[in-house]
Amino acid sequence: MTSAYSTDLKLELMVTGENAGTWGDNTNNNLNLIQQAISGFEQVTLNSGSTLALAMTDKTISNARNMVIKFATASIAASTICTIPDSIEKFYIFDATGLTNPTNLTIKTASGSGFTLDAAKIYAAYSDGTNLNEISLDTLGGTVAAANITGTIATAQIADDAVTLAKMAPGTDGNIISYDASGNPVAVATGSAGQVLTSAGAGAPPTFADAAGGISWDTTPKTATFSAVAGGGYFANTTGSAFNMNLPAGVAGAEVAVADYAETWDSNSLTVVPNGTDKIGSLNESAILNTKGQSVTFVFVDSTQGWINTLDSTSNVRGTPPYIEASVSGACNTLTTIDTNFKLATFTGPGTFTVTAGTGPLAVADYLVIAGGGGAGREIAGGGGAGGYREAHSDPVSGPYTASPLATPTALPFAPGAYPITVGAGGNGVPTAGPCNESPGSDSVLSTITSAGGGSSFSPGKTATGGSGGGGEANSGSQPTAVVAGNTPPVSPPQGNPGGLSSGNPANVAGGGGGAGAAGATAPSPSVSGAGGNGVATEITGSSVTRGGGGGGGEGYPSSYPSGAGGSGGGGGASGNAGQPGTTNTGGGAGGGGSGQGPGGNGGSGIVMIRYRFQ
Repeated sequence: MTSAYSTDLKLELMVTGENAGTWGDNTNNNLNLIQQAISGFEQVTLNSGSTLALAMTDKTISNARNMVIKFATASIAASTICTIPDSIEKFYIFDATGLTNPTNLTIKTASGSGFTLDAAKIYAAYSDGTNLNEISLDTLGGTVAAANITGTIATAQIADDAVTLAKMAPGTDGNIISYDASGNPVAVATGSAGQVLTSAGAGAPPTFADAAGGISWDTTPKTATFSAVAGGGYFANTTGSAFNMNLPAGVAGAEVAVADYAETWDSNSLTVVPNGTDKIGSLNESAILNTKGQSVTFVFVDSTQGWINTLDSTSNVRGTPPYIEASVSGACNTLTTIDTNFKLATFTGPGTFTVTAGTGPLAVADYLVIAGGGGAGREIAGGGGAGGYREAHSDPVSGPYTASPLATPTALPFAPGAYPITVGAGGNGVPTAGPCNESPGSDSVLSTITSAGGGSSFSPGKTATGGSGGGGEANSGSQPTAVVAGNTPPVSPPQGNPGGLSSGNPANVAGGGGGAGAAGATAPSPSVSGAGGNGVATEITGSSVTRGGGGGGGEGYPSSYPSGAGGSGGGGGASGNAGQPGTTNTGGGAGGGGSGQGPGGNGGSGIVMIRYRFQ
């Protein structure tokens, strides 16, 4: 009979009477085949993108029979397959440590399934006759309980950064890990709030302990008398009233600190009171802290000196505010709060606007600068011109309000420093007797802004031009043939308007002085003097006020010819034949004197206002 062959290892299964004379050789061959299956090793070479079929031949040494198949060094750039024969049941070890791009390699049975490599490592697998099944040798799937781990794992087998916090045993909240004298990890117990980690030196883990010295600040401001504790720092807010800080009993090395919370110690002081017979700077007396923005640190030294001030800061370092902080000086000048965010500095006379803080685009202000109104002559004199009127209003700076039509939208910048203010006086009028010495008003000045004084009544040798022009006089011997100019020197928007002309031949009535909002009126007929030009209204103070009116022309000749009215906003008219003064602090022009040596009025004084945001 013919020999058969085993299914899995293809060993020759000899039957009785077969292989006479060769039985021993065949037996030895079978033993070699068994050895190959149990411990055989063969290196094979893969070609990227191809299929390598391992073979198992009857009775013949074959590569698929080896226990260990090692793939020669190769780069697997494309999908590659290695197959073992179908219908055998066998255990394999595949060594893929020499492969580059091993994930492109699949090992399987010729007709069944297998597995695709995930790394260049060693794989174990078994064939069940249909499919090739992977067994992982060098990775652990799932989890292993600590009780099931025996022996040791070499340090080299644990990848760097492989042990995460999630893999560590839980501990106590707030504990930290250190090492004991033997180098073993230990947990350092959680300390109390405010404690610090303190070294115990070599051979022992650190511990949490109270800080030695230093100040722990209480950030809730104190607003009434309180008792300090050693190591405490406090913010004392004396806005409401002065109060005390009671020191603790003195112990050498103890510290207490306190700071002015709201910069109010200069108005409401903080008194520091020693405990019992303790001393402050060698005296058993209280210490009074009354410097704005002060901060002080006391250290208790001994019974002789007691508490000694070791740190006293009066530098008062604060953030620089974006808005203006300022003060006002000068008699009758005021600084008022208009509403929650805005203040108004008003100068009715000379003084100084002192800016103490403010930087950037918000350190700017609106302004109103009005010069003194012009004085008027006697005897059918023209009205005095209003003082120059200059205003600025920018809603983002000083809030929405209705400004005059002369306002520019460009606010004035203010850096910290002192700004002298000039408020122009009104010009002089001419009395019933004496030289005709009517004069223009004086200029008002704020920083780079100058408003020109109003022009006086026009007559030979007089200064009739100015912020607004003066009106023409009658019987002057040199009557103007053109209106007297305002806005002199010229600025934009214009600071005033021209005066009006006299009328008659010879002139027997006078012209009105120019106002901030309109020209002075030329005498409307030979028998009526011209009115002063009207002023303009602004709400820079929070309510509407009209300023900058021109003076009316004086009573004509004969006296039945009426005088001109003063312009709205402070312009002077006439009472009988006497010209009236312009209104104080409006820059109003004076009313002209009437027939019969009627005196002329004085011009009204000017004003300077600064409106700014303070928070």
